[in-house]
Amino acid sequence: MSKVKATARVRITLDIPLTGTWGPECTVEQIQKQAKNEALGLFKVKVIAQLPPELQHARVVGEPIVTGIFAEEDR
Repeated sequence: MSKVKATARVRITLDIPLTGTWGPECTVEQIQKQAKNEALGLFKVKVIAQLPPELQHARVVGEPIVTGIFAEEDR
């Protein structure tokens, strides 16, 4: 009887809330760019780097998508 070795790939989507602040002079484009970069950096440092060595080859697949920007004005 022969043995069969199988491997699988799994893609997981994460929602990462950010607590950064941007001033009123920032454009939406700037906020989106900075938020994407911050989320990717946090993921690489806080998640990928903490995985066991055999899993550290995990990588980001696709472009991050900003799903919301919430603004609150101090009065």
